[in-house]
Amino acid sequence: MKTTPWFPVGTKPKRVGVYEVAIAYRLFRYFDGQCWFIGGQTPKDAMRVYRHNPFPFSPTNLPCWRGLKERP
Repeated sequence: MKTTPWFPVGTKPKRVGVYEVAIAYRLFRYFDGQCWFIGGQTPKDAMRVYRHNPFPFSPTNLPCWRGLKERP
């Protein structure tokens, strides 16, 4: 999977979509243009969780993120 460089949490993504986040393990979260949401272990999981149970996630626990160069 191709990705962008890592960005600090203070940098807001320019696009709505799924992003990889840096925590103790690989995780993907959905960003709706304003908020981060609970995600999953794959980009498709993150989309499914967002569609069925959108729950905002506090970015204070999100050290950094990077974009996906391919659609999930």
